[in-house]
Amino acid sequence: MKEWQSYKIKGDLAAVGAELSTVRHIVHVPSARRIIEDGRIKAGLVYDESRLNESRISVTWVSANTWNLGSIYGTVEFQFE
Repeated sequence: MKEWQSYKIKGDLAAVGAELSTVRHIVHVPSARRIIEDGRIKAGLVYDESRLNESRISVTWVSANTWNLGSIYGTVEFQFE
């Protein structure tokens, strides 16, 4: 099984598909200020235990999740349709 198969949409949503209408980039205030000053979100290297750390590619994380109790990634949210 491919590693992304565990994230496959299952059940009733699989029949109709699931459409992402908004994705979010959530950051802490200092990073938000930098984004506003630069006028863009910059990709950065990954520093964790994932496969991306080994490949040394730059990424920008976005998510379609809505965090009910707030995100651990910050308090400022940039939304994109």
